[in-house]
Amino acid sequence: MIKWNKVPFIRFLLPFAFGIASAIWLKTALPVAFLISVFVIILTSFVLLFTYSTLKRKNVWIVGLILNVLLFITAYELTIIANLTRNDPHYYGNVPSDSDLYLVKIIEPISVKQNSTKVIVKVEASNIKGVWESTNGKGIIYIEKDSLSDILNYGDQLLINSQFIAVKPPLNPNEFNYQNFLANKYIYYQSYLKKTQWKRVAENKGNFIFYTASKFRKHLLKIFEDNNMTGREYGVIAAILLGQTDHIDSELFREYQGSGAVHVLVVAGLHVGIILLMLNFLLRFLNKYKYGKHFKIILILSIIWFYAIMTGLSSPVLRAATMITFVSIGRLYKRHFNTLNLLSLSAFIFLVFNPNLLVDLGFQLSFLAVTGILLLQKPISSLWKPSNFLINKLWQLTALSIAAQLFTLPLTLLYFHQFPNLFLITNLVVFFFVIAIIFTGIAVLVTSWCSLISVIITKLLVWLVFGLNTSIHFIETLPIAVTRSISFTVFSSVLLYMFILFLLFYILMKKKKMLLPSLIIIICFIIFSSFKTYQQQYSQKKFIVYDINKLTAINIIEGKHCLIIADSMIIIDKDKYNFQFENNYTQLGILTYSNEFINYKNNVSNSTPYKIDCFFQFNDIRIVLINKPVIHIYNGNHLKVDYLIISHNARVKISELKKMFDADMYIFDSSNYLTQTLKWSKECDSIKVNYYNVLDMGAFVKDL
Repeated sequence: MIKWNKVPFIRFLLPFAFGIASAIWLKTALPVAFLISVFVIILTSFVLLFTYSTLKRKNVWIVGLILNVLLFITAYELTIIANLTRNDPHYYGNVPSDSDLYLVKIIEPISVKQNSTKVIVKVEASNIKGVWESTNGKGIIYIEKDSLSDILNYGDQLLINSQFIAVKPPLNPNEFNYQNFLANKYIYYQSYLKKTQWKRVAENKGNFIFYTASKFRKHLLKIFEDNNMTGREYGVIAAILLGQTDHIDSELFREYQGSGAVHVLVVAGLHVGIILLMLNFLLRFLNKYKYGKHFKIILILSIIWFYAIMTGLSSPVLRAATMITFVSIGRLYKRHFNTLNLLSLSAFIFLVFNPNLLVDLGFQLSFLAVTGILLLQKPISSLWKPSNFLINKLWQLTALSIAAQLFTLPLTLLYFHQFPNLFLITNLVVFFFVIAIIFTGIAVLVTSWCSLISVIITKLLVWLVFGLNTSIHFIETLPIAVTRSISFTVFSSVLLYMFILFLLFYILMKKKKMLLPSLIIIICFIIFSSFKTYQQQYSQKKFIVYDINKLTAINIIEGKHCLIIADSMIIIDKDKYNFQFENNYTQLGILTYSNEFINYKNNVSNSTPYKIDCFFQFNDIRIVLINKPVIHIYNGNHLKVDYLIISHNARVKISELKKMFDADMYIFDSSNYLTQTLKWSKECDSIKVNYYNVLDMGAFVKDL
């Protein structure tokens, strides 16, 4: 049972988090008059409460209410202030640079992609009419990959000659919102640099500790490379040990995700915990000396935090390092801390310094998983008490996996739309492999001074990682391994979390009355899901022309079936297909697909005077796709169509097409050049016909 007086920071954290969420959602500052009124009411309440002791004793709840309101307003205003950086007159997005010259500094670990190097920078100065003006603000830059970009490092100062372009919102339905993702990291502009558009002008201009950690990580990765560790094995060890995920290919990442093991590719509590155990073991001799324990704690925490910085300071490793710090200091001074309270305190501190962390997926999953473990592992493990030592330990691990999975389930369904059915088996397999891989990986690094020993241990490490990858592949390819394409909304997630919380109160507090709201919530969840499924099956009819660079992609959707009309490149390229279509199909509940064109001659009588390659009809909706000049034999008739789509820079004029077709709407898709679509747009304006430019306005979506 939870004793709330032992976990005060949970009560502080909840209104604070609610205030942040409200500010992110509303995106507007609270009126000054409202803030003054609230302050006066709170001040008056405190005066009354602390003046009349009897009143204070009888109305303790008022103090709690006042504190909650204060925490809510404080969090709200902190969030608004944090997100107002782009309104600063010195923010680089507000300072016009007539020469497109900027001085930038790399402020985060570099990410190497297949064709580019991605760097997060602080824009320190902008050149205006030959004069350098000081600026501030973060940006993201993609640099064309070459030998020079490969040696960039944290703290490097670059002179760039390029424009910063505002990050675009999603251009297609249910597409990943990259604009929001970057905005939550206070990044609003990006730039693309060719080899000739930048040069490094200075090195080591950042924080010394961060710079050293970045260089040290590169050095450690180089050790694995020098020992001939390559391919998938190199990618996985770089991720597990050093938090470097750039070398993991999309297919392998999908397998880890589908099997429920993707969390091992992120440095988190398990990784930090193993390193902590090793350090405690190696430094145990210091306990013999006076102040030895103090020195040991300082040394261990220094190494843990250096490791956290070296691996990129992700939310999970930050949470683990912070909690280890609190627990270690507490043990040093023989103080006992409630772990759940420490977890809440850690989250509270992070959110004070960076409110937008609340919407960071890593932050959410990390803290929820640990909360689930702290609250539910013991109740679950108490359901069975195996007498066998080994079976008991396996059951403890199983209970831990169930607890973590239960608390993260609504979020994983919302973000990933899939559920790893075999997560229990996966987690047991992964646990032992990861421990062996971390110990062996550290052994490779420690013995690097002796190449013979290091190479031999590397061979073992390669086999261990190969075994892990093979196990993950085997589990993920089983027919029942993963349930994909689960349509899940924010409302569904809220309902599921409410159900889990009421069930948790019942389990921990033994209150049977909590079962009734749990049952009501489940009934609401079933009704909502059933209504949504019915609507998708019988009412859903959509026509979509996607915005995909230099390609044509059209969907005609009826119920849960989708006709895909697209360039073959989209169908062949699995990554592009998944990125552009998969999430939309999941949200719309699409179950069956076809990618056949409905030929014009099968739908229009042969007496029509038009030779058109792509004509198709959907119920009463007629659509023509034109990707080359149309042969027209004039006989005075117009072919009536609802939508006429022009693609691949077809050499046509709108005025000529108007003589052939009576079209309600002309659509210029994303396979055309922008300059060509602008010409067609001007022509449409001059002859007064309706049109839609996908390149300029994003995907065309019509409910039919």
